[in-house]
Amino acid sequence: MIYTLLGLPHAGLICISDQKETLLSLEARTQSRLSPIVIAFARYTMSELEQILFERAREGLFTNTWTGGVLRQVAEMAGGDARAGLEALRHAAVGAESMGEKRIALRASADALRARVHTREEEMVQNLSYHERLIYELALEKQPLLTTDLRRVYADRCRKSGITPVARRTFSKYVKLLGDSGLIRVDERCTAGKGRLVSVPQY
Repeated sequence: MIYTLLGLPHAGLICISDQKETLLSLEARTQSRLSPIVIAFARYTMSELEQILFERAREGLFTNTWTGGVLRQVAEMAGGDARAGLEALRHAAVGAESMGEKRIALRASADALRARVHTREEEMVQNLSYHERLIYELALEKQPLLTTDLRRVYADRCRKSGITPVARRTFSKYVKLLGDSGLIRVDERCTAGKGRLVSVPQY
């Protein structure tokens, strides 16, 4: 549908999603035609997220099964992602109940949040096209490195595998897409005219 809408004359397209990985789930031809300008809405502050967690815990959990310290830790680790924080709290509560514990432990909530982050990351990687995944894997393997060096090692790997590398413009588009999704971190500052610094976030 998005691909078709992009073909309409004299029309612009605004797409809204609550998940960064949505961009990665689009077909390659749609990604190429879309070429989006991404506007990221500000994440919740820690105090705002802590308040959201407090209200949910008060309404959804038994009294005395959670503490403000647990909510504060979850809010800190979630980094402003309300969905991640709420899911981590829920998983920690279910885990405590299944173990016969009367209170949710700090360790349980932390483990639940880390597990969720890694699961989402794995799902995003699985949705990547061949060339997107290769760029991501090389960035992970060689980090930190400049975009110019990433382009070079990517082209070398393609040639060794007997595969034609994508054009420079398409490569830049894939790097931007991976950055917008959060799978890689791209420093927008140019380093001595040699490109931007690429790294992979560690969770």
